[in-house]
Amino acid sequence: MKTKILTVAALSAVFLINAAFAATGSLSLGYGSDFFRRGSLLSKDSFQAGASYSTEIQGLTASTNVQTAHGNENLEDAYIISGGLAKKIGSMLTVYGGLEHAESLGGASELDAVIAVSIDTFLSPSISAARNVDEDLYTFELNVSHDLDLKFATLSINGSVGNTDTRSVDNVDYYSIGLGLSKELQKGLTLSVNGDFVDSSLIEDDFLIGASLTASF
Repeated sequence: MKTKILTVAALSAVFLINAAFAATGSLSLGYGSDFFRRGSLLSKDSFQAGASYSTEIQGLTASTNVQTAHGNENLEDAYIISGGLAKKIGSMLTVYGGLEHAESLGGASELDAVIAVSIDTFLSPSISAARNVDEDLYTFELNVSHDLDLKFATLSINGSVGNTDTRSVDNVDYYSIGLGLSKELQKGLTLSVNGDFVDSSLIEDDFLIGASLTASF
């Protein structure tokens, strides 16, 4: 799993459509100064956890992902559960379709149908579109990322830009730019630290930091 504790949007179609085409899984635990999703800060100074699993079924990759953030300030705990199917087309293109359920401890929740397309090329661009199944609310997002092998660790560079509708505000623009450093401590166990600059029309710009320990199997 991509250990981007801050945005956890790695909760997202971006993770799923880039999942390995074989049975794989991961568990992660970490800390994030904020939990950022679709232009909003959902939880501050939070303990964060995640689990993911993907497997190949008759040429399709079935994936599921669960992520949580448990804050200790005024913002509510957040939970995101997603799952769907991905299909690799040719050598470069992957198409994904699935559902994503997001909710807060206070009871606010939403369920989106998501489609996404990723291209296996420089910067690994991914474009996704989501629609709330109950209301006429849409989210569109573009993500890019690149990994650099520093020998002693892996440096990840990532960015995203999006536009979303909420129940109270339409056309919320947001973006994030981040760096991450990860080191495999032993086979299947990775320590990661990261920092992201985020901004949107709902919040003032902010710099987020996080760290996580991920076990892969």
